[in-house]
Amino acid sequence: MSARLRITIALILVSLIPIVLIAYIAQRYIADFQTLVTDTNQSIISQTPSEEIAQLLNTLDSKLQTQIQDNNIRFYLVIGVVTMVAVVIGIIVGSSITAPILKMVQAADRATQGHLEAFQPSDDPSELGSLSRSIYAMAIQLTEGMENLEQQATERTREMSRRNDQLEVAAQIGREVSTILDVDLLLDEVSQLISERFGYYHVAIFFVDDVGEYAVLRSTNSRGGRNLLALGHKLKIGEKGIVGYVAGHGKARVAYDVESDQVFYKNPELPETRSEAALPIRIRDRVVGVLDIQSISLSAFSLDDMRVLQIVADQVALAIENTRLFAENRRIRKDLEQAYGQRIVGSWARRLKNAPVTYVFNRLGVETSDTQLPSAESEAYLKEPQIDSETNQLTVPIFVREQVIGSLVLRREIGFAGWTEDDLLLVEDVLEQIEPALESARLLEETQIRAMQEQAVNEISTQVRRSAGMDEILQNTVRELGKALGSSRAFIQLAIQAGDELPG
Repeated sequence: MSARLRITIALILVSLIPIVLIAYIAQRYIADFQTLVTDTNQSIISQTPSEEIAQLLNTLDSKLQTQIQDNNIRFYLVIGVVTMVAVVIGIIVGSSITAPILKMVQAADRATQGHLEAFQPSDDPSELGSLSRSIYAMAIQLTEGMENLEQQATERTREMSRRNDQLEVAAQIGREVSTILDVDLLLDEVSQLISERFGYYHVAIFFVDDVGEYAVLRSTNSRGGRNLLALGHKLKIGEKGIVGYVAGHGKARVAYDVESDQVFYKNPELPETRSEAALPIRIRDRVVGVLDIQSISLSAFSLDDMRVLQIVADQVALAIENTRLFAENRRIRKDLEQAYGQRIVGSWARRLKNAPVTYVFNRLGVETSDTQLPSAESEAYLKEPQIDSETNQLTVPIFVREQVIGSLVLRREIGFAGWTEDDLLLVEDVLEQIEPALESARLLEETQIRAMQEQAVNEISTQVRRSAGMDEILQNTVRELGKALGSSRAFIQLAIQAGDELPG
């Protein structure tokens, strides 16, 4: 059952209630009147002595009863007509009341679907008209509020997307920091990424020179910036431009409108700049550079932008420090390797000085030879594999810790197959395997010799400590050293030269 039908029925019922009450009361009065008339007539007839009069009274009573019945019928007809009129009036009134309400409901449904033009306020001065106008005003406000929310959501989504892009750039730069060890290459990558992903037309990175006097341009992405880079562009620290200010004070600075900024330095190579931001590049508490960003738009840098750009500047500082440490470690390692290599060469030189240095293999087996190969210090000393096709000879150097300590020479008879790359690879693989074994054997020999020397020192020290006087100490010392070193003669002397001045 629709709302309109329910309201109409309710109005009809309300209008019928007084009609029913009136009909009920009138019926009671008519019934009582009829009973009173009938009883009165019967009482009079019963008391009349004349039959003619009684008959006449009965005739009048019959006519009266007939008249009363006719009046009852007329009364019920009137009641029926009044009821029908009330029903019609209820239907008309119900329609007049429900029609605008239903119209407002339908218009409100259409408005909720986005068709606001379907809901029009009524000019009716009644309460329904006032309600219609209030609902229309509320719908307008809700629509405007929804449009504002949609606009805010769109702007927020765009801002979040931009912020995600910025954080992605920061993360990408962080990954580059861990992989690129060339500072110039890293700086070029950083300036290009910031320009492309943040939308700034000029990005530059300055380094503070060694004396701390100038901020020198090291990397940039724009055409004007490259022209400045070719000219060796630099700015006086603490005096010239926003970059000089940041390098001198160590604090980030933003010029939302460069025309009204007193510190801004207008560079003829960058005429489109409308706003500029510069951030310090720090290593610990020391400013080593400046990240400079310029835009063609006014107020191009928000607080969130500055936070992300500071993260980028900190990552650039980390990259610079990592590169410096890597270069320093590489230099130290090179020095250590060179010193250790020289030590290895010296140790092998001492080891091979008096021992056989050449071993020859022939059909009879392996034997030593007195043939001396060029020393490691000579220019003829072989440092690369060599194949001599005239003598059918293959010569391969022997390395220990990247230091050449000798060579392996293989020779075939003339007329036999020549040496191939596969032969050379086989020989090099074998020599790589014996390299650690040779070094371990040398170290073991040195350890054994050192142990024997320490034992001899301990024995001599024991004999000396047992000596009672100076003469016995000197005698035991010269005797034990002579024995330990295999010397045929040994002597020890205590004397002071005549020219030496005595103290005191």
